[in-house]
Amino acid sequence: MKSAQFESDTILGDKYRDTLTGFEGSATAVTFYLHACERITLEFVKDGEVKYESFDAPRLTHIPTGTQPRTTRSGGPGGREAAPNRAGDRR
Repeated sequence: MKSAQFESDTILGDKYRDTLTGFEGSATAVTFYLHACERITLEFVKDGEVKYESFDAPRLTHIPTGTQPRTTRSGGPGGREAAPNRAGDRR
């Protein structure tokens, strides 16, 4: 198996908002899967409890700057070219 090196411009500890659900939270983890896009885990408080949810990186907006994380596909059809930004895509 070929080895791969992955990078992320996600800033752990910073606040992000999911553009589809409106969830906001602090980025606590970045996960790379073999056949999917980068996933970011957000931590947030709901009903007095700390919760964690993971989201596809292209769906998130960095709250302090209003930018979206740049991501590359880690595998799957088409290889590792840049993933399309689908934040506005509501299929």
